[in-house]
Amino acid sequence: MIVGERALARSGAPNSEVRRAHRVPPWVADALLGVVVSLAITLIIAMGQGGERAPDVIAYLFAAGFGGLMLLRRTMPRTVLVLSVLGLFAYYTLNYPPIGVAVPVVAALFSTAEAGLMGWSVGAGTLVYVVSMFYRIRDGGEALGFLVGYESVSNTALFAAAIALGYSLRTRRIRAAQQDEIARLTASQFAREADLRVQSERERISRELHDTVGHTMSVISIQAGVGSEAVGHDDRAAGDAFDRIRNASTKAMRDLRLMMRILRTTAEPDEMRSAVLIDRQGAGRQRTQRRR
Repeated sequence: MIVGERALARSGAPNSEVRRAHRVPPWVADALLGVVVSLAITLIIAMGQGGERAPDVIAYLFAAGFGGLMLLRRTMPRTVLVLSVLGLFAYYTLNYPPIGVAVPVVAALFSTAEAGLMGWSVGAGTLVYVVSMFYRIRDGGEALGFLVGYESVSNTALFAAAIALGYSLRTRRIRAAQQDEIARLTASQFAREADLRVQSERERISRELHDTVGHTMSVISIQAGVGSEAVGHDDRAAGDAFDRIRNASTKAMRDLRLMMRILRTTAEPDEMRSAVLIDRQGAGRQRTQRRR
């Protein structure tokens, strides 16, 4: 999981940026979630079933507060969870109409689970459930079978669903970040391998250039010696020697220009090899035609 969190922190890969560009801004989603939570609690309060105290402005401020905390759920999930639980306890302490125990805190449980704070989510959910059951059993206003068989099951299911959903979203986000990281590393590896192939090909061409120039210089040196000795004794042999010097120097200059052009290019190694082979085949055909 640590590797996944590191990948999630470095998820600045191109794929992540594309997905982020088409995603609803986080603050908009949080604001909508807050509005839904506030409206749901406001509707429950307005129904006014039960409670020793009629709903007033303070009761509706509690509803607005539960929703407003959603704006902080990404940056301060622990604080949002703690304030939601304390706000729930404070609301019931003031004897306002019941609003349940799941609706006010389920979004906070989801947020902490999404942030990877599973201990906080499970602990807070357990605390709310135990405290709620304790006071409802103590007050004795409802049948024990109803509380244990219906209320406890429904509240536990809502808590578990919120925590599971938050955890699954976090897991999916980490998996996507890991895939983006793998793609980025793979692309980087391919780029390094391509650079190494290009560098290797250029080194090979440099060696060929050295060999070509060295061989040509050797031929010119030998033929220059032959020509100097043949001057005045065998003009034909001297002319042949000078022709070989001219042909060798011409070929060397052509190969030199070709290799320098290839060394300057940014083409792939296969394209470099193709260019060399095509030029050499053309030069070979020209020499064959001159011999004929």
